[in-house]
Parts: sequence; C-alpha cells; structure tokens
Amino acid sequence: MIKLSLFVIIVGAFSTFAFAAPTSQSTAPAKLSDKVSAKNLAKASAKTPNKAKYSAKKAARSAAASEEIAAAATTTPQVALISNKTAWLKSHLSIAGFISSANAIKSTGNAKLTGDFNTIKGDGEVATDSGMGIDARITDYKWGNIAWQAGLSLETSRELSGGNIGSLRLSAQGSKPSFRPVIASGGISYQLNETIYFPVALNYALYTMKTDGAAKDFTLTPQLGYQYGIGFHPKKLPIALELVQREVRYQMEIRGDNFKADFGDSVLAGYNIQGRYSF
Repeated sequence: MIKLSLFVIIVGAFSTFAFAAPTSQSTAPAKLSDKVSAKNLAKASAKTPNKAKYSAKKAARSAAASEEIAAAATTTPQVALISNKTAWLKSHLSIAGFISSANAIKSTGNAKLTGDFNTIKGDGEVATDSGMGIDARITDYKWGNIAWQAGLSLETSRELSGGNIGSLRLSAQGSKPSFRPVIASGGISYQLNETIYFPVALNYALYTMKTDGAAKDFTLTPQLGYQYGIGFHPKKLPIALELVQREVRYQMEIRGDNFKADFGDSVLAGYNIQGRYSF
C-alpha cells in the first residue's frame, strides 16, 4: 500500500513536470516578441519626425524650383526678343560693297563763270562717271534699339566729262580731270524690328585724290554732307542689303588758261545700293 502511494506520487510529479515545462517555454517566446515589437515601434516613432522634416524640406525645394521656372517662363521671351532684335548688330564690324548712282556734281544758283567774256551766273553742273566702292563700318547698340555707327568708304575714280553754267555749255578737251574720294561718316542707326533698320549719318570727304587733266587747276574743298537710308537683314544671318541716299558736299572750282568756273557749294548726290557682311 505504501509502495502504491509512492508510485502515484512519483507519477504525478513527473506528469506535473512534463506538462508544466512546455507551458513555460511557450510563454517565453511571446515575451521576447513583445520586446522586439516595442523596440521597433520606438525606432519607427523616432524616425517619423526626421522623415517629416525631410519631406517638408523637399516640398519647399520643389516649390522654390517651381517659382524659378515660372519666373524664367515669363522673362525668357522678353530677353530672347531683345537679343533676336540686336544679336547681329551688337558691337561689330561690317564691310560693304556698293554701287553709286551719283553721276554729276551740281550747284544751285551758286555757279559763276568769268573770263575774257562777260561773267555768267546761274545753276551749274559737271557730269561725272558713276562710282563703286567699299565701306567699313563699326556699329554698337548702346541705347536699346538705337546704335551709334562710324564708317569709312573708298570709291573708284570718277572723271569729269563736261557740264554747264547757266546756258553756257562747258566741254573737257584733252585729258579729263578726275577725283577719288575717301569719305568718313558718323551717325546713328534705329532698329525697327528684327529685320528692318534705318541708318542716318553725317559725312565728310577726308581726302580726295585728284588729277587736274587738261584744266590748269581743279579744286574740291570738302564740306559737311549727310546720308540716310533703310536696311534689311534676314534673321540669324550676318548679311544685309541697304539703300542709302547720300549727298557729299564740296566747294568746287575749275581754272583754265582764260577762264575760271567757280561752282560754290556743290553736291554729289545719288543712291548707294550696298550689300553688307557683318563680322
């Protein structure tokens, strides 16, 4: 009887140990997972403010970039328009070849012929050859669409081939007098739009190479003249076509063996058709 009771006690104790041990082992992992979850939650909570700050900074940067893009979109067309208008004409050098239609030096009411005959007064004119030449010009846009410009031109030689003072006809006999002017000009140019501009300038014959020919003396004293015109240039090309009305002024006098023709204030006037290339 005692043995049976002892067996029951031993079996009961073993059963208690066998079934109680798994219960303690199964609850231990649950407590560990709770700790891990708590740590992860704490870390996530700590990171959340940093992510919020980064998102705010990113949003601010995006907003600033959007504002810059919007500002550029509103200002870029104006800048492009201004640069397109004057891109080919900003401070630069240009060279032109031209043909001049001027073929006479004329004096209005100032001419006087004296000699072994009675003095004759009236309008005077001396015919010349038409001319060609080259022109170098510096242009610099300083005031929006208005530029200053300065140029120098050299022309082919022109021969005088007779003329008249009043009703008296003059003729050249023997070798003919001739001249070749070097003309300086200075003025402004107004850019109307992207292709059209208007040059206006004063001119002056700095030097005139001349030959007297059969005349005893042939004198050209330069005076201040002027010129104006219109120019056209294709977009984005460094070339232009110009039509210029030019008046070059002189005091002209021709002397022979027995006469003196004083033309006074005289004008060599005509149109220049110019093809221009800009560097």
